[in-house]
Amino acid sequence: MTIKKLPLLKSKEVIRVLERLGFQKDRQKGSHLIMFNNFTKRRTTVPVHKGKDIKKSLLKGIIEEDVGITIEEFFIYYYEFNFLWGNGECDRIQAFTASWRF
Repeated sequence: MTIKKLPLLKSKEVIRVLERLGFQKDRQKGSHLIMFNNFTKRRTTVPVHKGKDIKKSLLKGIIEEDVGITIEEFFIYYYEFNFLWGNGECDRIQAFTASWRF
């Protein structure tokens, strides 16, 4: 998947998916939230800037390098969370998920 196809996400949305994947808020220093997964022993840092989207290149790095999953897997968790809890954010990625081939 190319970076251009990634949808823009807010830090709040990324944090929710990371929590669903087993990451816990470890600590926060300034505008950066550090999250840790006790099971996989992986750590990631999420910038928390109110009202701003996370840059696509940073999002790709968080997903693939820090979390250790594919972008497609990440967005499956993102879509399931939004579908199950109905927070109205699903519409932003419908075009993205419609192009997946299973």
